[in-house]
Amino acid sequence: MSCHPSTLTRRLRTVLAPRVTPRTNASKLRSLRPADVGEYPEVFISTDPELPAEESALAMDLLDMFRVIAFSIRQLRGAQIEVDPELERRLAFAGLDLQRTREARLLQYIRHLVSEDRWPELLPALDADNDYGNSHSMKLPSYQRLLTEYEAIRAERRPQLGLDGYLLSLGELQRLDAAQG
Repeated sequence: MSCHPSTLTRRLRTVLAPRVTPRTNASKLRSLRPADVGEYPEVFISTDPELPAEESALAMDLLDMFRVIAFSIRQLRGAQIEVDPELERRLAFAGLDLQRTREARLLQYIRHLVSEDRWPELLPALDADNDYGNSHSMKLPSYQRLLTEYEAIRAERRPQLGLDGYLLSLGELQRLDAAQG
């Protein structure tokens, strides 16, 4: 949701004021006038456009799907059903490519969501050992194929209450793996 430039200026005054000297602050605030939009990149580290609602929903759908996959694998192993570690690796969230604009913006939002404790089980995928979620290769098309198949599996099911309505069988996990291509 975008806001009027003067509203943005009022909001940012509270953010800028405590961090810089009055002279620097005044200079930065002058560049927030609507006519000086071109100077915003010098004032802010990032001036990316807002993430569209569809992209935000995609990020949350992906996180929900990867959560269900991880919990399903854990549940299967708890029931003494063997899950191939390679299958688990292929179905795990492996980050997104920071060299691709769309994936980079989604990864930035995913980092925010995961840091807010909404999907804490995905924190390891975003740590230093995993280059903070930078996959260094395009992942989104594969994730979208996975999500399409995941949604098809969910649509085929009879509605159920409780955790069992969400967990995937070994066969369904294998079906998801095949859908990735």
